[in-house]
Amino acid sequence: MSDRAEFQAQARDQARIFQAQRDLIIAERDLHIHYVSGVQQVRRIHRESLLGECPYPGLVEFSTEQSQWFFGRDELTAEIMVRLTARLQRGGPLALIGPTGAGKSSLFRAGLVPAIQRGALGIPGSAAWPCLLFTPTAEPVKSLTSEVAGTVGVRMWAGNVPQYITMIRGALSEQVAHESTAERRLLLVIDRFEELFTQCADHQQRRDFVALISALTKPDRDGAAPVALIAYGLRSDFYDKCAEYAELRKSLQSDQVLIGPLSEEGLRDVIRLPAQDVGLDIEPGLTELLLRDFKANLSTRTFSGAVAGASGWFEASHLPLLSHVLRATWQQKRGNLLTVEGYQATGGISHAVVTTAENAFNKLDPQGRKAAQSLLLRLVRVGDGVANTRQRVPRTDLLNTCGDPAVVTGVIESLTKDRLLVQEWDTVEIIHETLLHAWPRLRRWVEEDRANTLVRQRLEEAATNWSRNHRDSSMLFRGSQLEDACRLGSGVTNKSLPGSCVREFLAASRRQQQRETLIRRTALIFLILATLFSSGAAVFAFQKSDDAETERNKVIVKQIAEEANALRNDDPHLASQLDLIAYGMRPTPSLYTRLLADAQVALPVPNGFANSLAFSPDGRTLASNGNGSGGSSENRALQLWKMTDQFHPTLLGTVTVPLSTDTSLAFKDSRTLAVGGTSNGRATVRLCDLTDPSHPALLEPALTGAGNLISSIAFSRDGRTLAAGDGVNVRLWDTTDRAHPVALGKTPAGHTNTISSVAFSPDGRTLASGGGDEQVRLWDVTDRMHPMPLGEPLRGSTNTVESVVFSPDGRTLASGSLDKQIRLWDVTERAEPKPLGQPLVGHTSFIKTIAYSPDGSTLASGSFDEHIRLWDVRDRVSPKPLGEPLVGHTEFVVSVAFAPDGLTLASSGMDRKIRLWPMKADRAIRRICETTASALTPAKWKQHIPVLAFKPPCG
Repeated sequence: MSDRAEFQAQARDQARIFQAQRDLIIAERDLHIHYVSGVQQVRRIHRESLLGECPYPGLVEFSTEQSQWFFGRDELTAEIMVRLTARLQRGGPLALIGPTGAGKSSLFRAGLVPAIQRGALGIPGSAAWPCLLFTPTAEPVKSLTSEVAGTVGVRMWAGNVPQYITMIRGALSEQVAHESTAERRLLLVIDRFEELFTQCADHQQRRDFVALISALTKPDRDGAAPVALIAYGLRSDFYDKCAEYAELRKSLQSDQVLIGPLSEEGLRDVIRLPAQDVGLDIEPGLTELLLRDFKANLSTRTFSGAVAGASGWFEASHLPLLSHVLRATWQQKRGNLLTVEGYQATGGISHAVVTTAENAFNKLDPQGRKAAQSLLLRLVRVGDGVANTRQRVPRTDLLNTCGDPAVVTGVIESLTKDRLLVQEWDTVEIIHETLLHAWPRLRRWVEEDRANTLVRQRLEEAATNWSRNHRDSSMLFRGSQLEDACRLGSGVTNKSLPGSCVREFLAASRRQQQRETLIRRTALIFLILATLFSSGAAVFAFQKSDDAETERNKVIVKQIAEEANALRNDDPHLASQLDLIAYGMRPTPSLYTRLLADAQVALPVPNGFANSLAFSPDGRTLASNGNGSGGSSENRALQLWKMTDQFHPTLLGTVTVPLSTDTSLAFKDSRTLAVGGTSNGRATVRLCDLTDPSHPALLEPALTGAGNLISSIAFSRDGRTLAAGDGVNVRLWDTTDRAHPVALGKTPAGHTNTISSVAFSPDGRTLASGGGDEQVRLWDVTDRMHPMPLGEPLRGSTNTVESVVFSPDGRTLASGSLDKQIRLWDVTERAEPKPLGQPLVGHTSFIKTIAYSPDGSTLASGSFDEHIRLWDVRDRVSPKPLGEPLVGHTEFVVSVAFAPDGLTLASSGMDRKIRLWPMKADRAIRRICETTASALTPAKWKQHIPVLAFKPPCG
């Protein structure tokens, strides 16, 4: 029987019928039938729309009303609905994750929401469920509760989450009774979830919002389904920001949807089907030209690491460029025909956005262009460790800060008409983040003004929080923060500071600093006089006893230390000199750690941030990792630093490793480095040859696991065995011959959640692993082919165990957890480990990384609170903090590592810095004297230490 299909069509009146390849078209009437990939699709066209409507939205996302023109994402929409339905039993919000420009907003508005409203969710009555789509904004809790209030009438919110959920459940039940439906749930679609981090500066409100969406999606105690189903769209470069919130982390670990690239066939649909739907024809050759140019505009690699177009896939984040050029081509159409000539007139895919933006800018007069620059800069939020983003700004703020209000109003209207801006209610924002990267003029402005913009952003956030917290004086700026803000404020004549709140915050900060300076100096004088009086009395009473001198010095040291703290932001070099003086008079642990912080060296990470550090066994090389050059999502760059002089490290070389995620580094020996992560969606370890560190090279073959991520790696001390965390197992390889590694065994079932960290004992007989199941497990790896569990799991942590490490003598195991605590275990009897003392507490956020010093006397820990803490662990049962936290990082600390000689501690953070800390006081003193000696003049001495004779600590 023939597989060929026969089609018949009839037309009446003025209609004409023709067939082009697989499409059957009835033209010049209101019905258009086309057959694509064997699926019949019927669209009805209203004749009045044929000439007037553009089916391509350009840089703006598709709206719900434009869903009939949204193509290419049917399978993804269906997948989201299936996973949403499953959330009725499992609970928790569902995340849609993808890069900027991947079409998350369009998918929500023109794909998911219309599908739900058509009843495609598959749950009886769900088509009538309230479906609310919103963005977090600067006040996410208010945004959510306002949407809910308008739908179910529940307006009360006083931070009582259980009561709020109960009220919503009751309101929905009343609607069910009134409408005689089976059940009723809320459907919340949260677009641009990253606004929680870019727009909302209030950490407490962030936590409240996360707690609220978690509670809304949590099944009731009696087994009832959640009050709401929630889907949120997150820009992929903000994925790490969610890690601080346990509720989000749990849902991300269990379920998420990644929005990837379109196939070539899907891309053809995006080009052709909207045009056909409104009666437009496409000139032969135009589709192929668009695909060719789209392919040429991509970088050489896509999401899966394949060469663009080679497998028929195209980069998701470039879709806005295609949509924009299609709209621009429509504006150049000839009758109802989209032409090659019209496309070429736009400048093509690579230049259409620039052409549109430059034309819109150049038609403004000089005053308008100046206002446009100020206006556009205010609409960009400069990323500090993440990519820049657009931000909504109240229209009144722009009118008050960007120049003549009349001129600014004209510019806003003009750029809105030219589709560079979009206005919603009383706010203005850039139409799409693609414009931030694709328009060179705007990109240059942002980079040139980057420093001032960061200061302004921090100032505005601080002022807002100060106002919301009843103008708490502890939240005012001090030191260098105030100095930078005042420098920005000196341009207040051009109204660079928006809002009276910011100006009042600055004025209050100035007054507070003046008061504190006066109080501090007055107190110093009185305390010194009192000390001298007390010391005189003591001398008289005890005939110049040492006790009187000691007490006097204690007071003086305390005052010098306080003076140094007050100066640390304004004049860090002078503060370092005062620390030296205080330490020389009384060398306490707190002053010791201050010296280490004063002497730190900061290295910039060339690309992204280094999430792992490792010293070579000979201590001559430090390895760090980061994002690959060019921002490729499929490459990571490893940096090698020469460490023969800790205070003057130099970059030896770099090597690009084909991993989309890299999590851990480990040295086999001084010639071989391993890096673990993900390649093409598979858990992978790569070995690098460092025989010539200035020209490192990848070794083949790659080592692959069974999961999708190698989370942690470690070598045995002899370098013959490599262990790697692969999902819930640890895999072992024999690396005796690095050119021919051999797979060994893997740990049996044990962990029930992803392993985060692995470590070998010094003798190589025991392996430790910690993970998301909040447990630490010990494994006997004497037989590398058949690792076996040792004893019971080590419990006590109440969150993911992020780091495990053995002490150098092998008697102690330390574990650091996201519960902010460090635990020590006696593993002398490895089959019967025992907890040692109480957990070490002090960090105020998640502990991400821990490391022992080579002599075993000190443990270092790095945390999301941006601090590194040192712990004196010579007494295993009663360890104690060693001085104050090491301060320097301005974002999460993610890795710490001691040099083999114990003289240096290296750390890395999400602030894109590697910091090197000298661990010996004498080395720190030499460094401070080399860099800050000139800061302490006789005049400065007299000002800050008037009771002592001038005697500079550096000679």
